[in-house]
Amino acid sequence: MIYKKLFILAYLALIGLGTFAQENIEVNQEHLDKLIITAIQNSTKLDKQQIELNSTDYQTKMLNNEHLSLFFISGNLNEYSIRELSGDNTVPNFYPRYNLGVNVRLNHFSEVKNRKKLILQEQQLILKDAEEAERDITAEVTKKYISYLKQKKIYNIKKTLEQFSIADFNALEQKFIEGELDIDKYNNSRRVYYSTKVDVINAESDLLTSKTELESFVGSTLATLGIE
Repeated sequence: MIYKKLFILAYLALIGLGTFAQENIEVNQEHLDKLIITAIQNSTKLDKQQIELNSTDYQTKMLNNEHLSLFFISGNLNEYSIRELSGDNTVPNFYPRYNLGVNVRLNHFSEVKNRKKLILQEQQLILKDAEEAERDITAEVTKKYISYLKQKKIYNIKKTLEQFSIADFNALEQKFIEGELDIDKYNNSRRVYYSTKVDVINAESDLLTSKTELESFVGSTLATLGIE
């Protein structure tokens, strides 16, 4: 897809590789670029616009060939006879006769010119729509990628808190067994421990959801793109 490649090159010209901070989240620009380019390549909407653009190219070629319809050629066979060298028999002979001509409508050239202008305007509208679609894709991929990174960071924090909670609970449980901790404090530590585990489960679910939404929109898995 020619114009898809142009959009990708234009996008790459506007950005630089590296990382940037977004809402306290470090975004790998190279990974984001790869996601956006893949989404553009897999976009069915842009594919449809490419087909429409190809159609206008065919229309232009057909218009360029319409000048040939101004010319016509017709032919017929004319018969003449010659006498054989011996005898009275005659032998029929045929030769073709051609008629060439031109049939020009007074508005032909102006009509072709105006139709070309209409096709050009249609192409410009298609490209404008494609540019808008590319901007929407870029914004949506960026949004979903940042959301994925955010959920991933939350999950890692929750997982770390879970490890602290496990260590604290194990220590308090040992004290409870040894009689150094009353039942109320022990039960409270258990509630904190299980609450932390629930937080981890919810964070993991949110992470998987954001990852699935990103991969679905891009049209490829993060593992395939080397972004994990």
